Amino acid sequence: MTKPLTPTLDQSRAVDPRHSVWVTANAGSGKTHVLVERVIRLLLEGAEPSAILCITFTKAAAAEMSSRLYERLASWVSCTDQELDQALVACGISMGDAVLRIRARRLFTLVLETPGGLKIQTIHALCERLLQLFPVEAGIAPGFRVLDDRQTEALRKETQSLILADARRNGGPVLTAALAHVTAQGNRVDFDNLVSSVLSTPQNLKALLASKITSEDLSLLLKDAMNIALGDTSQTLAEKLNVIDEAAYRHHAQVLAQKAPFRKHDAASLMTKVVSETERSATLKSIFFKKTKELEARKSLMSAELQKNFPTTKEFLEQECARITLLIQESDVLKRIEATTSLFTVAAEVSKTIETKKRKLGVYDFDDLIACTANLLNQSQAAQWILYKLDSGLSHILLDEAQDTSPAQWKIIQALAEEFFAGAGRPMNFERTVFVVGDRKQSIYSFQGADAASFALARQRFVDFISAQGKATAEIELTISYRSTQAVLEAVNKVFPAKLPMRLGFEQQDLTGQDHTTNRHGAYGRAEVWPLIGSLDETEQANHWLAPLDREPSQSGKRRLSRLIAETIKTWIGQRKLISQDRVIVPGDIMILLQSRGTLFSMLIAELRKAGVPVAGADRLKLQQSLAVQDLMALAQWALLPDDDYSLACALKSPCVPEPLDDAQLFSLSHDRGKVGLWRRVQQESVHNANWLVDLLNAAKQQGPFAFFSKILTHHRKAMLQRLGPEAGD
Repeated sequence: MTKPLTPTLDQSRAVDPRHSVWVTANAGSGKTHVLVERVIRLLLEGAEPSAILCITFTKAAAAEMSSRLYERLASWVSCTDQELDQALVACGISMGDAVLRIRARRLFTLVLETPGGLKIQTIHALCERLLQLFPVEAGIAPGFRVLDDRQTEALRKETQSLILADARRNGGPVLTAALAHVTAQGNRVDFDNLVSSVLSTPQNLKALLASKITSEDLSLLLKDAMNIALGDTSQTLAEKLNVIDEAAYRHHAQVLAQKAPFRKHDAASLMTKVVSETERSATLKSIFFKKTKELEARKSLMSAELQKNFPTTKEFLEQECARITLLIQESDVLKRIEATTSLFTVAAEVSKTIETKKRKLGVYDFDDLIACTANLLNQSQAAQWILYKLDSGLSHILLDEAQDTSPAQWKIIQALAEEFFAGAGRPMNFERTVFVVGDRKQSIYSFQGADAASFALARQRFVDFISAQGKATAEIELTISYRSTQAVLEAVNKVFPAKLPMRLGFEQQDLTGQDHTTNRHGAYGRAEVWPLIGSLDETEQANHWLAPLDREPSQSGKRRLSRLIAETIKTWIGQRKLISQDRVIVPGDIMILLQSRGTLFSMLIAELRKAGVPVAGADRLKLQQSLAVQDLMALAQWALLPDDDYSLACALKSPCVPEPLDDAQLFSLSHDRGKVGLWRRVQQESVHNANWLVDLLNAAKQQGPFAFFSKILTHHRKAMLQRLGPEAGD
């Protein structure tokens, strides 16, 4: 049995089951440990496992909490009385007696035998369970299925494609025009990303649709917000831009002509030219603005001498420049507003169609689960009856990662908690409690609807409500880190010092207790800040036409940083001393954390392998983006359809054939062959490759996919690793 940790005073207060607690916990401060201890204390105090509800944010967190809890309870079954007493003291119990020891040893069996087990689950799992219990009251199909993220995305793409195809054939004029407008903004990928970005926040889109707002209403609201005249359109602004004082332009052009061109810019000629034009936008921009991407006005169109002698010309040019600048800016805003309303029209149609299809299929996504449950517990006619039924079996709620809870999720939790605090359920002989733990600084799921501001609002609401019932709520801060050394935490404190702009994201009342301290006293640590590494000019590539477009240049900033990290780590291994363990560093001591799995991620792995540093490789792969997988798939596609010249060409360039071809050889084989298929030319001119491919064709007819790919890898695995690099082994 592992020796239990001695809890701090704040941790002991947090696990006390007699009070509701709101905990603000810094990273690494033992949050999961406190959650597990709290559940154990509740069980030791006599709470039934079925009456405890633990809500976590992810399945991984739920699994980790369950694992720790069951491990602790299982260890108590066979430990000695002395060891058990030490464990109970670590839980915050002053001294155990024989009765408490018996209760503690039976907890593991009690939890295992509880129907449905201890409820440690995500908010989505909780919602799914509630909706399965009350489908009719929620107005959804009994026996519904839940779509995961991949299935939801597949449904969106399918619906989007159907709407595009239908709009081309027999779509209404509004939708057809909106589609034409949106698709004109970019390619198919841009269109997918635009629609996906709107649908990724379904709560906002559904709120707009529920308000019966139309695209015209949205346009008026956006115009009002951007201080654009409600009657203005892109066309009317273009017409205003074309209206100029022709006589004034002629007169002032003659003035400028006296010293033209000025600073290599002949504004006089352009002003004369614009008078004779009907479409004047481009020429007017040339007169007053520089040829840059941003709208940047020229500092002056006339010399100092002319400005002194002709002040009215100077004043006219300045006023005209200001007028045209305002019209161009308003026109740009209007174009964005019109594009936004068109996108709203398309996204609304996609959303409505998706909702219709989901109802017909009896399926719901994660956002639907939250929305339906929030409505069930707060707005449905049966809400009070449902809460009464749930209240009879629920006594304690524990919420993890509260900072990532969205407003809709807070509605669910508050409805459950307020009901049993109101005392509408069955009488209880013990205190009902709520335990919430989170850290506003760690709120990173705003893209999923999480709102850090709701964390502070919910805290105040819970404290006020529980206090109104005459019950106590403890507010506790856990600031001691068990994870990092003092040097690392001091670096964090310096990045976020008190009363400086870096803390502007937090409300004033949340600034107390933000500094981090460590429990690892005496442990060595070091924080280094490296200088920024930029790109160098590429000089080694003699022929840029042959340079690959999708490969990072060898002297790019990312490539140089990857190389520097790999070289630095190589110098550490076997030489630099790990002071905390009194030994030299080994590869397993090093972890590299990145913000995302982008190009830098793959470059780091490649450079580490090139430097001879043992590395675990990618922790997550997109199989179809791997060259090795693409080569194997090309061979499989060709084996299914030997007339597929493109797949065969891809396979012939890969290391999956005995004699891979380069571009010149493949061109020679493919060019000027008339109606003769590429496979026939291979049989005629590349006999060695042809014999191997015939074997593969026979294997494809007689064997399954596993045996087919095994045959290829058995013969060519070594060649693939040599050609594609060790990352192909992943």
